Amino acid sequence: MQVSVLDGVAPPKYPPVGRKVAKGRKKHFTGQLVLERGGEDILADMESHTEMMWALVFAARREVVDIETQVEFVWKHGEGKLKKHYFDFRINMRDGTRFAVFVKAAQRLKSTRLHSVLSTIAAQVTTDFADRAFIVTEADLDPIEVHNAEFLDEVRTHELELVSHERIGVDALVRRPSAG
Repeated sequence: MQVSVLDGVAPPKYPPVGRKVAKGRKKHFTGQLVLERGGEDILADMESHTEMMWALVFAARREVVDIETQVEFVWKHGEGKLKKHYFDFRINMRDGTRFAVFVKAAQRLKSTRLHSVLSTIAAQVTTDFADRAFIVTEADLDPIEVHNAEFLDEVRTHELELVSHERIGVDALVRRPSAG
């Protein structure tokens, strides 16, 4: 794959993830979000609107230093068979703690079977993977925190825009004659 670079500015990179998110579904939200990881912008795929909102909220919290997406976790099924689960997020905190996060629709959690499976997976999470696992839903989102997170994401300085303004100069951009 070739990555094009414009005056030393590269587009966000895809980080390594446990699994790819299926895009282009007709009846289901999928999207992408630019997150910062290690001082670099990365492109993260989201497979639900709730997941996108939680990613924005986590990214806006000062105590969060990194967000990993689609993190593979191997767990043992009740019959002893090993299975793979992909946590929607693994959140790395400033104090060194890590949280594995399931993002689910509140309606789906009414299923005792799903709740049982998620509880079984969470119980098998060890400290080398995360300090704790928990479930979040759209019902857990604070509308004010979501609004603030969306706002903060919108006002993030993008390097490409800064390079363009610095090279041409803001005054030149304003005075540039319109085509036509």
